[in-house]
Amino acid sequence: MNRVDARSEPSAAPARAGAALPWLAPALGALAGLAVPGFLALVVLLGKNIPQPAMGADYLAGLLWAAALGLSILLWPVPARDRRALLVLWGAKCFVTLAFMLFYEYTYGLDSYLYFEESTRPVRPSAAVNPALGGGGTELIAVLSWYHNRLLPDSYHALKVSFSMLGLVAVYLFYRAAGLVRPFRTPRLLYFVGLFPSVLFWSSVLGKDPLVLLGISLYALGAVGLLQRRRLGYAVPLVAGIFIAAAVRTWLGLILLVPLVWLGTSEVRGVFRKAGFLLVVTLAMVVAVDRFKERLAIRAWQDVYNVTETLAEGWEGGSATQVEVEFNSIGSMLAYLPTGSFRALFRPLPGEVMNPFGILAGIENLFLLGLVGMALVNARLARFREPLVQWAILLVVVWAGVYGFVSSNLGAAVRFKLQVLPLMLILLLHLASRRRAEPAETAV
Repeated sequence: MNRVDARSEPSAAPARAGAALPWLAPALGALAGLAVPGFLALVVLLGKNIPQPAMGADYLAGLLWAAALGLSILLWPVPARDRRALLVLWGAKCFVTLAFMLFYEYTYGLDSYLYFEESTRPVRPSAAVNPALGGGGTELIAVLSWYHNRLLPDSYHALKVSFSMLGLVAVYLFYRAAGLVRPFRTPRLLYFVGLFPSVLFWSSVLGKDPLVLLGISLYALGAVGLLQRRRLGYAVPLVAGIFIAAAVRTWLGLILLVPLVWLGTSEVRGVFRKAGFLLVVTLAMVVAVDRFKERLAIRAWQDVYNVTETLAEGWEGGSATQVEVEFNSIGSMLAYLPTGSFRALFRPLPGEVMNPFGILAGIENLFLLGLVGMALVNARLARFREPLVQWAILLVVVWAGVYGFVSSNLGAAVRFKLQVLPLMLILLLHLASRRRAEPAETAV
């Protein structure tokens, strides 16, 4: 990814928000259309699994909250062209969240029902009170949902809309991170990433996925900002992103820290700066390792093999594939890495999972493989020397290496991949582009 010194665009003043109103009117009209009595009857029918007796009122609260959040975009300190794109993306996310997802919720048993049920209790949820929460990310989402219901009426759909907005913010932060490298004349990249089917759907659910995506997007913005703009202020989103992601998925702390070791080794200038940066990252990794070992009850190397083997074989469900592995050494785990990494990044392939989500995921993965092929054919060697390209590739490779061991359930693999999918799309488009790369100034 080449560095381009560009003038930053001033944020549009609130007084200019009226320019985006024509884009908002159709979205508000569509939301109003979802409130017609006939559709509300369908909502009640499709919401049979949701622990909410007043489903009609619940859904109307979700519609009103979606409209309020849409109006708030008019006040965001972003360029006017981005605001229009965000309104379009929010309209698409509202359709997915408040219409398409109703059929998904009707068909499957979801953790989101547990989160909403816990949010309605008078006492803040915890794993000690409800063992089903299990601690970690599940308990965190339940607690956040509980606080959400202290501010808004008890509404499953309003809660879901809030998580969907977190997903939209995360997608936009990835886009702004890419804009620090090469400013864009139009928000086409934002549309491409935001409307990519898996990104659009899985960043709109009530659950861990939007929050993890937000954490990783903050991390990406901070890492790119530190490398490109050389401003320490970007350390704030970087640290916040690692903290958020690791709070939900403990092992993500290690995954996100490993590429920073490479950045510190190769890109930080000055002996004292380099030593200080690496010391901070190393201490953070020690803490992350301790939390990881505690979360998975790892006390010896044999525990590592046993836990990894259990995770690789232990998934159940309609999209689970039979994985028979035996890990008894580092060598056996390394031998499994190529297969597991490919599974995490590019499966299911077409025909492997024959339900609507599996068919769509197969088509997407075929497209991703095609994009990888284009990147390998078109990319110049100079692009692979760019520090940010190397950082992004290392991040995806480390992520795939870890998640390759927990991707036997291909349905879960599609959800997990959301964590790095926006970065992958941006990286592959950059490598596949025929635009000439320019030398980068990358010292921190």
